[in-house]
Amino acid sequence: MSVKTGQAHLGALLGTLVMAAAAPEAFGERGLYFAGAYLAIQLGASGILVHLLRGGEMQRPEAREAFWFGVSAVPWIAGALMHGWARGVLWALALAVEYVAAVLRLPTPGLGRGRATEFGYSGEHLADRCRQFFTIALGELILVTGLTLDQSGFQVATFAAVLAAFATTVLLWRVYFYSAGELQSKALAEASGPVHGRPVVFAHPILVAAVIAISISYKFVISHPLGRTPPAWIALIVGGPALFLAGRAFLEYAVFSRVSWDRPIGILVLAVISPAMSLVPPVGAASAAALVLAGVALVDTARGPRRGQPAAAG
Repeated sequence: MSVKTGQAHLGALLGTLVMAAAAPEAFGERGLYFAGAYLAIQLGASGILVHLLRGGEMQRPEAREAFWFGVSAVPWIAGALMHGWARGVLWALALAVEYVAAVLRLPTPGLGRGRATEFGYSGEHLADRCRQFFTIALGELILVTGLTLDQSGFQVATFAAVLAAFATTVLLWRVYFYSAGELQSKALAEASGPVHGRPVVFAHPILVAAVIAISISYKFVISHPLGRTPPAWIALIVGGPALFLAGRAFLEYAVFSRVSWDRPIGILVLAVISPAMSLVPPVGAASAAALVLAGVALVDTARGPRRGQPAAAG
């Protein structure tokens, strides 16, 4: 690793730290910090690699990435300057630009589209990066739980909310890693030839978005464990686990071409119980959502690991 590459990694580490700190208030007062750190990581890494790889064969793919991150930067920054639903719409547009561009192999003026082989990853490398990606997101949930407890005081109801948050963190880890971490990692690592892992990679932003939603919900729940549960809180408390199960099902299908039935059943149960969550305090709603995740984890354990044949994930 060169000195410049090492500096790029350190810069990415700093940007990730800022993103993690800003994530709980990304749709509040820290939207510009969140979007700015994200763009600094993406554009900074691409720009450094374009410079380091100048004249080489790999410069063109990095230049394509830099171009499209520059395009998506417009709605990212515009959304950060807006408030409410407008920010969500603009950020969704930014993500759509990045996803669609990647699916189309980054068509860029003057550079054309990338070759399919440019999007290949070794299975072992891809599996390792995916595990790290999700583990960092879980660390954010733990961080938010600890910081919110410190600010809210050590009350009985607050401790109950913290226990629900801890249980949820463990269950997210269990549901993801029980087969997605071990079996799917082996399937990717043992796949013949490079794995074109765009579906696998695309599943992880969904999983991370789910963890962020859950983190935000627990910031509210731990701060105000009792009383009325507002509809917006219910959307986060129930929607976060539902989005996680959807992302987990997508990841399983991308690798094995199958989806375990307990994932959609869990999503359905969360949807069915969501109207009743307005009748219980926030800590009760969070505990109910955690129980659904526990049910999914128990079904996974009872069913046992299944090897299956890995799908062509690309």
